[in-house]
Amino acid sequence: MKSSMFAGVLATLAASTTVFAQEFNQTGPFFLKISAPNNEKLDGRYLYSCHAGASTQTLCVGTAEPPPNMRTAAYYYNFTVENDVPSASGILIYNLPFVEMGSGQIRAWPQVMSLRFDPASNVASTLFQVCLFFIRHLHSFITLWAFT
Repeated sequence: MKSSMFAGVLATLAASTTVFAQEFNQTGPFFLKISAPNNEKLDGRYLYSCHAGASTQTLCVGTAEPPPNMRTAAYYYNFTVENDVPSASGILIYNLPFVEMGSGQIRAWPQVMSLRFDPASNVASTLFQVCLFFIRHLHSFITLWAFT
């Protein structure tokens, strides 16, 4: 019994070491600009994040001028590098600003973009939501939020 528990603990530690051996990289901030040469109403317009629900954002179409507020229009691309080789895919991040209770400082919740497909249509909508992967980075905020 003890030896199987010890083997389980060792396996968990080995898996954790493998995960932490990856190098995490981030590019940005950058804007998202629509390139649609066949649609003059959309071509050249910028996208920005707008409210879609509790701690949930979606992409909205703005003007052809760069957004004046970086907080609603700055995006990041996160990817991993293992053995000096960048991954072929990554995740698009939007940092949802919030005011920290107590200090009044502006902080950000990293939100990961996902596509939600509606099988009754040919539409997939974008949603930015807090990802559990980032919760460990937000421990102090969660503690403050949950117990105040």
